Amino acid sequence: MLLSGWAGKLVDEHHNLRIVRASIITVKFAACIMYAGTLVLLYRRTPGSDSGNLWTAPLASGMFALVVLGGCVHNLAGVTISVAVERDWITTIAANSTDHLTALNTYMRRIDLLCKLLAPLFVSLLTTTASYHFAAIFLCGVEAACLVFELIWTEVSYRRFPALHEAQASKEAAQRTHARDEGTRERPSRPVYAIIWTHLKSRTKEAYLDWREFSQHPVFLSSLAISSLYLTVLSFDGTMLSYLKAHTYSDAFLAGIRGVNVVAGLLGTVAMPLMERKLGLIRAGNWSIW
Repeated sequence: MLLSGWAGKLVDEHHNLRIVRASIITVKFAACIMYAGTLVLLYRRTPGSDSGNLWTAPLASGMFALVVLGGCVHNLAGVTISVAVERDWITTIAANSTDHLTALNTYMRRIDLLCKLLAPLFVSLLTTTASYHFAAIFLCGVEAACLVFELIWTEVSYRRFPALHEAQASKEAAQRTHARDEGTRERPSRPVYAIIWTHLKSRTKEAYLDWREFSQHPVFLSSLAISSLYLTVLSFDGTMLSYLKAHTYSDAFLAGIRGVNVVAGLLGTVAMPLMERKLGLIRAGNWSIW
């Protein structure tokens, strides 16, 4: 949450395709680290062993910390990809057309929800027919295979749209102009700690100004309303699944219920274009929030 603004700034400051590639590699690497840590925990736990003593062992604590840190890196890199592809690329490709933007967002949402439907069902099949050990090893191999696939097709998608190249060229031209302007100013030699302190102050002030600008933007209250839904609506995230598994719900049942949840989301992507045509974009959004 704290570093997501920094992730968005990476997209602004660096070559778009390169930052997406680096984020994909980071996501896969972090996922493999999490699977490795989970495997160590699974192999350390033997049938009949005391779970209390297991978690107080230094190795288990270290592996659990590794899994959590890997998850943090995974989420942050995922935010970077989301900002770059689902926000920047989609908006650029839509070329100021509201109809195209709505259609593209709908297709992206369908792809996202379809993956969220198939993935838990597939993992549930692995854990019920094989074992958690096999599932972790198999999914780690899937991550490695998908790395190559995603790197290739991300570049293919980028090359297919000249608008993305033009937007990148404009951004680089603006960065060069800014760099030249900065270079013409005289910079007195300062110690390293002073440079770091100045940079830190600059970033903090930038973040404050960004939040102040966002709070004065017309979309702020709408964003706040949508964000408030997360305080009142249960989500099938890792925490919720852990709670349900602690109450002995089976993997197959949880996967099925998640599937029903995602199907409802997919129906929403079908209803959205119909509602927009009948009601208009703003009214459709207001009705959906209610």
